[in-house]
Amino acid sequence: MNIELRKWYLHSLGLSQYSPKIKSINQFGSSFLKGNEDKSTVVDELKLVDTILVVDGSIKDEIMDNPSLELTLEKELKTKAISCDAIDPLQFRLACWQPCEELIIFNELGLNTLPDTNLTQLLANILRAIDRLPGDLPPANIIDWPIEGSDKEHKADACKMLSAFIDARRKKSCVCLILLMGEMPFQMLSPSDKLYSDCLGKTIDVNVASEALVLRSLQDNLMYPARKQETWNSIKHLIRKH
Repeated sequence: MNIELRKWYLHSLGLSQYSPKIKSINQFGSSFLKGNEDKSTVVDELKLVDTILVVDGSIKDEIMDNPSLELTLEKELKTKAISCDAIDPLQFRLACWQPCEELIIFNELGLNTLPDTNLTQLLANILRAIDRLPGDLPPANIIDWPIEGSDKEHKADACKMLSAFIDARRKKSCVCLILLMGEMPFQMLSPSDKLYSDCLGKTIDVNVASEALVLRSLQDNLMYPARKQETWNSIKHLIRKH
């Protein structure tokens, strides 16, 4: 039985084990979560799990002694959409800019990537169009999660970190508007269970003092140029009135 598969079954059962932390279930999940596993294969592999179940320091025949547990677990794993995030630590990278006192921008990035020239030029053009770039675009602050050296790795911790980041900026300036560019910053700062796609182009409350406008990421605008018009329609009301 595949070691990663065994670990995942144990995790789903809520049973302790003497094994390293799970890092990935992609190899197994891609086929199993789509319902492509043969039923007999699933049951056979479940029976093999008893060889590595460790409870109170001894090997237990939890699966073999309780056939109904096999069927219950099989049904749950077959019918529920189990996210890899439930096992793997949350990871993301954001770029943050504050081009003027009242505005902060969060844009999602791929892990280990940095904003390139095309991306920063597009952002600069957007900010100039709404009169929110008094000079050159400042360098981005890169925010990585989890924080290196920290044992915090869950979404609730990440949300608290970003909220604290915003509060610290607000204490130094009069930030009143945030642009959330991409799904990841939306997920981290949205206080509701609304979908990103439903909130695109709309303003949401992120704390008592700031609002956030939900937009597509800069990369999305570059990859699909037709979406630049959508972005413009969402931000043009921000043009300063002199």
